[in-house]
Amino acid sequence: MEDTNFFRRGERQIRERYRFINDMLAWTGAVRSADLREEFAISPQQASIDLRGFAQETPGITYDEGRKCWVRDQAFDPSAAGDLEEFLSRYPSMRHRLGFEELILPWQSASASIVQTLMASRLGRIPALIEYQSITSDMPTKRVVCPHTFVVDHLIMRFRAYCRKAAAFRDFRVSRVRSASLINDQGWVDGAADREWFEFVEVRIAPHPDLTPSQAMITMDEIGLPVFGGTVRIRKAILLYLLDGLGLLEAVQAGHGRPDKFARYVCENPGELMLFLPKRA
Repeated sequence: MEDTNFFRRGERQIRERYRFINDMLAWTGAVRSADLREEFAISPQQASIDLRGFAQETPGITYDEGRKCWVRDQAFDPSAAGDLEEFLSRYPSMRHRLGFEELILPWQSASASIVQTLMASRLGRIPALIEYQSITSDMPTKRVVCPHTFVVDHLIMRFRAYCRKAAAFRDFRVSRVRSASLINDQGWVDGAADREWFEFVEVRIAPHPDLTPSQAMITMDEIGLPVFGGTVRIRKAILLYLLDGLGLLEAVQAGHGRPDKFARYVCENPGELMLFLPKRA
């Protein structure tokens, strides 16, 4: 009897290599036998079989004798390749081979044992007793929390949790947790009760009026919105971090939504958003 699992595994591996070929053609315009050999540790013969097989299935691919590689032409459709970050994440070795250098910035450090305790708390539905150092207090305070979601925002890891001290759901920076331990003598508050996490708000963003038309176009293109402005739908619980990242937080808290002339964006609906933000000091 034939081992059908063996054939299915073989088919899956071929499809993975075909996807690599497709992505290489989409992003670089060409793919070589050496690319396949280096990425998948296969023989030159298998790489050649894969390349020829993919070319037979896919229009718009020809072999360039001068360059000794397969190249795409106008008939090739690159749209199925996804975005660049997805491609580089799927094939980490390509970052160096394609000339990408990653900028390493200081990450807000967090103890591995604390992160492990918080994750165990969430998965086991067991409250955690944490000692938390707030930026607004000189001394750390003890809090019993029930984490339900971790949020990575640029260089900061936060977690969203029910806080018994505040009797409400709050955000905490993992790097400011001094200690954490599981406790079994208090009940669990489920994240399903966190209304601000499950409710969404729309933020209307437009280019700053002091920008030139060309500046406005590139500025909005960087965040994937039309040049005349657009809408971002986001959870109420993390609205503050979106506005802060766009340099709009203080302007929205002030009620006008328009930062100074050095800013790139304005918020067109600050009045609707002020209700969901902490008051200015």
